Amino acid sequence: MESKDNRVPMEWRCKYCGHARPLRVNPFDIIKWRTLGVKIQDAFPYLTAGERELIQSGTCESCWDEMFPEVDDEADLPKPKQQGQLVIMRFNMN
Repeated sequence: MESKDNRVPMEWRCKYCGHARPLRVNPFDIIKWRTLGVKIQDAFPYLTAGERELIQSGTCESCWDEMFPEVDDEADLPKPKQQGQLVIMRFNMN
């Protein structure tokens, strides 16, 4: 386990809303993730899932939640319309 003392402040910016988020990360963890192929959750276990998403995709948690709202119940999902073997899902993006 890496020491917290090795963490340095770095700024990550959401590519959708432009909000900048300072995070303290160990630079060696970035190398493990980007170069050695370590899974991001294993390289940065001390970050939240939202913070890791910001690093990985450039999407902050607020923008992620807006793009992919949680569905509480399967009743909220659109019903598939079957045509032979193909299932077509229609989504209203408005």
